Amino acid sequence: MVEFALILPVLVLLVLGLVQLGQVISLMLTLQIGASEGARVAITGATNTAITQQVDAVVNDVSASDLGVSVTPSTGRQSGQDVSVNVTYSDPILFGELATLWGASIPLSATVTMEMQ
Repeated sequence: MVEFALILPVLVLLVLGLVQLGQVISLMLTLQIGASEGARVAITGATNTAITQQVDAVVNDVSASDLGVSVTPSTGRQSGQDVSVNVTYSDPILFGELATLWGASIPLSATVTMEMQ
């Protein structure tokens, strides 16, 4: 019983860390897909607003106000030029105990670069 009482906090922290890690990996994949879809729309000559709307539509796991979307170059895109779409999000820590290890949030970002058509 004493051994179980000593190891239980470590096991609980390990399980909570695995849950947080799974959520972060899932969100990273979602951000990568969103950046890819934004770049796909960007190479067709769409406006920055249309690109942001496409990213928001794909990355629906987070609120649009917390999601950062930047397009480079922001204007004057021409055929043959590279266009980069960067999507950023700061993922809050799910469990307070883990926040003492990592901080209040985990910054995530994904960037995709494609050539204009």
